[in-house]
Amino acid sequence: MSAPSLGLLVGLCLPDSTDGPSHVILGRCHCVAQDKDGLPALSSHGLSTPKWVESWRRVRGCFPGGCDVCGVWVCVKGGEKEIITELVKTTDLLEVVGEKPLVIVQSERLSGYRLGELGSLEEVGVAPVVDYLTTNTCLLRVPSSLPAIADPRQTTQDQLLGQLPSNVPAFLLPSLSFLLPHPSHNIKYSHQTLRDVLQSSSVGQDPFLRVELLEVPEECANPLTLSISSPLTGSQAELHIPIDNLTLLHLDFPLEEVGVVLWTAVKKQFEAVTTAMLWKPDCLHNVAIHHFPPSSPHLCPLSVPYPHSSVAQPDHLLDDTALAAVRRDWHAALAFSSGLPRLRLTNTHCFSPPRVLGPQLFSPHSTLSYSPQGTVAMVTGQYTYYHYQQDNFNDSGWGCAYRSLQTLWSWFNLQGFTTETPPTHRQIQEALVATGDKPAKFVGSREWIGSFEVSTALNHLLGVECRIHYVSSGSEMSGVGRLLLHHFTNEMTPVMIGGGVLAHTILGVDYNTSTGNIRFLILDPHYTGREDLKTIHNKGWCGWKPVSFWDKKAHYNMCLPLRPREL
Repeated sequence: MSAPSLGLLVGLCLPDSTDGPSHVILGRCHCVAQDKDGLPALSSHGLSTPKWVESWRRVRGCFPGGCDVCGVWVCVKGGEKEIITELVKTTDLLEVVGEKPLVIVQSERLSGYRLGELGSLEEVGVAPVVDYLTTNTCLLRVPSSLPAIADPRQTTQDQLLGQLPSNVPAFLLPSLSFLLPHPSHNIKYSHQTLRDVLQSSSVGQDPFLRVELLEVPEECANPLTLSISSPLTGSQAELHIPIDNLTLLHLDFPLEEVGVVLWTAVKKQFEAVTTAMLWKPDCLHNVAIHHFPPSSPHLCPLSVPYPHSSVAQPDHLLDDTALAAVRRDWHAALAFSSGLPRLRLTNTHCFSPPRVLGPQLFSPHSTLSYSPQGTVAMVTGQYTYYHYQQDNFNDSGWGCAYRSLQTLWSWFNLQGFTTETPPTHRQIQEALVATGDKPAKFVGSREWIGSFEVSTALNHLLGVECRIHYVSSGSEMSGVGRLLLHHFTNEMTPVMIGGGVLAHTILGVDYNTSTGNIRFLILDPHYTGREDLKTIHNKGWCGWKPVSFWDKKAHYNMCLPLRPREL
């Protein structure tokens, strides 16, 4: 039996008025293992007891307000009930999750348990909740500031937290002109829940509600500054740190309790940012950076406190390369796989205006309905759909491979591997001339390119290596199932394929290893219409295709981009 992997489950707290469970599971975090002096309560299973309290205190500021620890997750093959029995005996764990923790086991199947009467284990149901969250929650954002004055080399965390006021301030929902007063004001609401407020307004169910910290207690009158001594010069540097908090609440949450939850969440984020400062006093920290990581173990946004410059060079902003070590720590703590960068500055969520690369549609395959016939593997992460005649540029009849390259590039951009937007046709041509692949007269021409040119341009402009796979005829495409399953599982990138004078983008594969049946998820760059998702789906410009889609008389080259192995 292999050693188990343990962590804490984070859930959205549901109001008492809702039927069913008390929490909706939103994510998980890994736990720091005990050092050599810790008591190895799970040593018989190859794992020391984690430091549950320490682990949760470190990451709790990353999760939205309204969320809390609701249990434990265990990833193990066999023997899960014995592990759970030992887990629920550890007092450190019970201090974090309470006396009857929920335990989710990821083994041969996903199963849930809760500690019942007399220490027995009761199995509970586990179901997906994405649709539930979409229709029953809203996200409140509080951009503000709080005061603190400290020297990180001489100030403790408790001293910093002690400077925060104990009274709850008032909050305002400006889009609704609705006040959430201090509880001591004893104001009676005509509305009982957030749902009531939204339904009575013209705003409707807005997934994001901006909240203003309207009334700052007198003890919070000063701007937030942290006095940091430079270890090199001994000089003092003052840093103004804003608070930008996110709180996720069920729409049936009582209005009279919303202000308290918001204030608790603001203080929790203040603790997270100041903890990061005390942990790395040679850096200046800014507000937590918001991330909405797709295809991750989290169904909620994460707000990660990052240093933005060093004390020695306060005007020199740190970039993603300089923050690699910090990012690795957060990836481990928040249970991310090492496959894709999730927490780069380039992954930061922009609330307004929204981040767009242009008029192109984002990931049109994501809303397709499909019934698999075998094992399915698809592109992971977002991309944008490039096709003929976009950007007021007529490339019909020759630009399909250029458009496929732009789609591939957009994937690297939206995953945070680059900040550069996809190159134009001319820039692609100039790159091929610069590498010696084409003569100078190629620039400005209407000559088509193929898989080898796409690979060359990606390598020259983006530093991305590609694998080229040759297929002798369209009928032989039936034999690439295992190759594409491996590619989409491990590399996760979209694939460009060229055959004859046509190019397409492959976004996924459905391959039945028993029967050999195969279907391809195709994004077709030959489309010339508007960015109309319904038309694109109904007319098959983005959809699943059988092997007969490929021309039996043409040979094909697939360009399979290799994902950079970096976070």
